[in-house]
Amino acid sequence: MLIVNRGEKEITGVLNGKPFNVPFNDVTFKALKVLESQMTKAKDFKKVEAIVEKVEALIVIDYNKLVVSKNPYLMHNPEKDEYFLIVNKGNTDEIVSDIPLPQVLVEYIHESVDKNIDYMPLMKAWKNFLLSRMDIRVKGEFKLTKYDQFLNNVAFFATFLDTKFVDDDLVTDLIEEEGYTVERATEKATYNDISITQEGILACYKVAEEITEKWKLTYDEFGNITGRTQIPMYPGITSIDEITGEVTKEEGKPKYQEDRYFKPAIWQDGEDFYCDGILGQIYRVGQTQWLGRDATVNRNNTSMGGGLYIGGLNYIKNFGNETRKTLSCFVNPANIISFQSNGNAIRVWELFPNNVIEDDAIKLKSIYHSSKYLSDSLNKLNDEMQAAVIVSKEKTDSKTIKNNNILNILKSNL
Repeated sequence: MLIVNRGEKEITGVLNGKPFNVPFNDVTFKALKVLESQMTKAKDFKKVEAIVEKVEALIVIDYNKLVVSKNPYLMHNPEKDEYFLIVNKGNTDEIVSDIPLPQVLVEYIHESVDKNIDYMPLMKAWKNFLLSRMDIRVKGEFKLTKYDQFLNNVAFFATFLDTKFVDDDLVTDLIEEEGYTVERATEKATYNDISITQEGILACYKVAEEITEKWKLTYDEFGNITGRTQIPMYPGITSIDEITGEVTKEEGKPKYQEDRYFKPAIWQDGEDFYCDGILGQIYRVGQTQWLGRDATVNRNNTSMGGGLYIGGLNYIKNFGNETRKTLSCFVNPANIISFQSNGNAIRVWELFPNNVIEDDAIKLKSIYHSSKYLSDSLNKLNDEMQAAVIVSKEKTDSKTIKNNNILNILKSNL
């Protein structure tokens, strides 16, 4: 028995009682329909066996072909068994990246295909990360990080995305209060160290110290400036009960998260960065913080060095305490400079704090979407690249071609 049906994206059917499902291909579908017709007319077993052999040859699935058939942005090189990002597949302006996806990410994609899980956020993060290979911010000239050096960054990036976080406190609670075994409790308390938004933006964390006092000038009785002093950033409210005479003082708090000011918690004398167009050491929710072109950065995957540091849950576990706050931040992988040697932290050109994960009672003025941040970030990167293209055109044609390739990846709809 042979039954052949056409779905929207697959060819489904049954061969001798066993169902099959293969990606739709017009040639394959027509061939199967011919064999289906022949099967209904077969008079002897030899004819049936010959048809079955032909059907089986048509429905054998090449797993790698199956994977790339489900995603227009993947290409597989069978000779090296490697996957690459491809944009505008099948068109005259088709562009294939020369950097293969690391095996960790390939395994994630395979698992997602097997379980029918959407992995486009990962593909978008990978596409954005490939843009970090450009080194255009210091002199404004288009320059690609050397291939071998960038492959080292790729390995760190894959590890960074694949890292897990175990909530030790939750493990203890599950064991002591819920009666879970150690293994089961650990499994339930294990999370991804960072998350990826639908747009391929990394959701990371930044530990910072809140600035709770501000400076004020002091004056004498004649109005002359005598010095300066610090006063609370958010003065408390003291009140008295008119009946009982009881005096109470309510702690001062900011009304909105965007009203708060933060400074680096670890290295407070590090490289200055911009916030709301002002160069200094201030982090604020709802503002992009970025390094200037003359900033000193560490492009090697080693300890210490310049750059805006940010990381995942394991990172903030190492630096958080009761007096510090944790900013949740958007990071475009295109703005990654390099990785801290322990893998928990990355150095970036810019980050965007979107909330403070403590103090839920303090509200936000606005809702910050990763899609808006990605658009703003890529527009800024595109402007820098366009300026860099002008410089590179004065040099070699090969560099201009590479510029155009990178621009096509940047502008792709992925």
